[in-house]
Amino acid sequence: LAFENHPILGDIQHGDNPRNRIWQKETGIDGLMLRGHRLSFLHPVSGERISLTADPDERFIKAAELFEWEEHLVRE
Repeated sequence: LAFENHPILGDIQHGDNPRNRIWQKETGIDGLMLRGHRLSFLHPVSGERISLTADPDERFIKAAELFEWEEHLVRE
């Protein structure tokens, strides 16, 4: 996404480091602000569908609260 001039917040390798520093300083939130909620795939041997889900971690919950986006957090 950095190639498209849309770096992911907290991406220290390809992101916008001045913005990352401001974000961390102002919010106390650090780390890559990218997550996957659900991952599904077929097991390569059995062919069984494997589905994994993950609730948002504390960083995402805090960010959602800052922007008043709590209702958009997907939780299982």
